[in-house]
Amino acid sequence: MQLVRPSLFFLMPIALVFYLFFNMKALGEEGVALEVLFVSVLFGLLLLTFDFFKKKITFPRSTIILMVFFFYYVLRVFISLGDLGVLKAYTLSTDGGLLLFYCLGAIISINLSTLKLNLSEQQERLFYILYFIFALIFLLLLTDSFATLHLLVRDDIFLVSLMDDAYQRPGAFLVVGFFVYTFLFSFLFFLKDKESQFYWFKYISLMAFILFCISAISGMLFAQLFGSNSAFVCIGGMLFATTILFIFDTTDSLKLCKALDIGFVWKFFLVALLALVIDAIFFMGGVVVLDLDLNQLRIFGYGAIYNDVEMTSSISSISSRMELWGNFVTHFKYAPIFGNMFVDKITTGEGTYVHGFMGSLVTHLGLVGVFLFVFYLFVSIKENVNVESKKYLDIANSMYYLMLFSGIFFIACVAVFFVWVPMWFLLGMVFPPIFFRNKEGV
Repeated sequence: MQLVRPSLFFLMPIALVFYLFFNMKALGEEGVALEVLFVSVLFGLLLLTFDFFKKKITFPRSTIILMVFFFYYVLRVFISLGDLGVLKAYTLSTDGGLLLFYCLGAIISINLSTLKLNLSEQQERLFYILYFIFALIFLLLLTDSFATLHLLVRDDIFLVSLMDDAYQRPGAFLVVGFFVYTFLFSFLFFLKDKESQFYWFKYISLMAFILFCISAISGMLFAQLFGSNSAFVCIGGMLFATTILFIFDTTDSLKLCKALDIGFVWKFFLVALLALVIDAIFFMGGVVVLDLDLNQLRIFGYGAIYNDVEMTSSISSISSRMELWGNFVTHFKYAPIFGNMFVDKITTGEGTYVHGFMGSLVTHLGLVGVFLFVFYLFVSIKENVNVESKKYLDIANSMYYLMLFSGIFFIACVAVFFVWVPMWFLLGMVFPPIFFRNKEGV
């Protein structure tokens, strides 16, 4: 029976990535394979139910603040339009339902951290096996989706010909999928805190790292296939942070995370530089294997293919986002205290909202919403950087997740609307609303 728990746990992330990739291939369609998503949630909740009766539940203070924020958000959406259908779309839909994706991330995170509490040596060995099964399934799904959409690629640039600006949904789902993969990969290293140690762990970690790099580079190029620069950068950031973790672990330097002196800063800088070189080598290897011209990628502005200045401006995601920031003052002045969820439609036109997480949060939820969210982040980060709180089992674990969160949050602040579901999924994973502890105390 002790082997049942790890097996049940992996059913949720495996079902979830199946759902995500099914939807990525179905460009322009919504609600594909919802039954697979239901199965994923069902298995996750099933494990939580088991733990609810057997373990002690801890509620961080940040959870109360987040509940107030979500209540305010729901109230704000409903007051702005008074339509229950719109309220459902902004909370529980698979396309912008931030509450749904926060819960998905939280369920995985809670189950993962609880799994570590009483993981026996036999369960740990099984976890490694199941992890590689997950990693191979992920790579196969990624390869299949890549191959399917590559049949529709244009001749002049590396972009699916029938995109019709439908890149946000597959891009968001791809990022969510890699969040799951990244957290499971990092969990391999934090298992080393267990008493059982395997002499062949370095071989396992090397194989896992190479497989992760191949998947990450493939994911970055896959994101360019449907024109998502945000997904490209986010996956690249995850690859960079994970490479740093791998280098620190293989050089047995994680223990230095407890000594944040000038020596560690220099060592971290050198490790980060080495990680950048390693990732660049993997990326160029992927470009060579696929025989791509970098000028055909959207992230590089499609090179000099378009000579027309107006056309070049229209395809530049950076310039278009900068232009939309000009609407910030107009949107903010409309309802500065409480905000309005449809302020862009009322003022400058639908879809002209600020493309920045915090900027759009200010204009749509007002100063009240921003205060609640920033207060929640402050308390959550304070809780998780405190080693004695045992939110994570060591400082290295905490630093890694906070580094990952900081990078993605920065990208979100300059690129996406505040209901961008990967951000809420990540919040659920990094700052879960509850923790299970053994009743006898751990």
